[in-house]
Amino acid sequence: MRWAGWRTGCPGFAATLCIIAITSTCPNSAWAQSSPQQTEATPTWEVNIGGGAAGQPVFPGAARYRTEPIFLGSLAYRGLAYLGPAGLGSSEIFSPGFHFGPVVDFSGGRNETSDKHLQGLGNITPTIAAGAIGLWRFEGFELIGIVRQAVIHTNYGLVGRVQADRRINLIPGKLILLAGPLADFGNGRYERTWFGVTQDQATDSGLPAYTPVGGVADAGLLLNLDYRYSDRVLVRTFGEFRWLYGAAAKSPIVQNNFQAIFGVGIAYSFDLDDILPAWLSARIPD
Repeated sequence: MRWAGWRTGCPGFAATLCIIAITSTCPNSAWAQSSPQQTEATPTWEVNIGGGAAGQPVFPGAARYRTEPIFLGSLAYRGLAYLGPAGLGSSEIFSPGFHFGPVVDFSGGRNETSDKHLQGLGNITPTIAAGAIGLWRFEGFELIGIVRQAVIHTNYGLVGRVQADRRINLIPGKLILLAGPLADFGNGRYERTWFGVTQDQATDSGLPAYTPVGGVADAGLLLNLDYRYSDRVLVRTFGEFRWLYGAAAKSPIVQNNFQAIFGVGIAYSFDLDDILPAWLSARIPD
């Protein structure tokens, strides 16, 4: 039984790049934004459903946090295509351990009414972003690269992430730790949208005008702890701990350079073929 991907709903730059569950955490049990290796055991149609809660900053750079429920649901086809909180995408296997494919997802915006510090800055409109993801896996290590460009309401600009993970079986088949460094970057348009202050915004908000440039936005550490309750039930505790850098860290919008996302979730996985009537399952192409 394999697990398709899920992702928490993160604000700002984390919304497009939050890849809490980007890679497999054990051979047959994972939430993965990238697609797992296709094997004979891979089901034709796989469904994951569950929920949890996540704590995160009210906006990128905020000092105040909020806790929100998260829905965990996805649909995967033969381990090579997926639809869920991780977005819509597919994966091509070019060689053992290496995957590459496109991804399209929804990226949340920012509302000036969510925090008094944002008053006068206006809203940032949610958008659809499209890009590509690549993954290289080798003996417990994983290297991931992802890049996305906003295709609707292009205020998001271009964003990306580089991430390296180490997977450790604390209790084989039951308790798995995944940890590693990560770094996010954005182009000038992205930095100006999320961390810049125009002259008009400065007048309305009282903050000084600020025009940042593109570059590394933040860097930090990813931690996942998975408990496999059964073949179909997986419990995950997760956290991302990042520090803003460069132009983002110097923005007058930023109240705290340290940013964290943390939470817990549980999901149930099953094969669609197992629950559909035989006559209906036969009509679904495989």
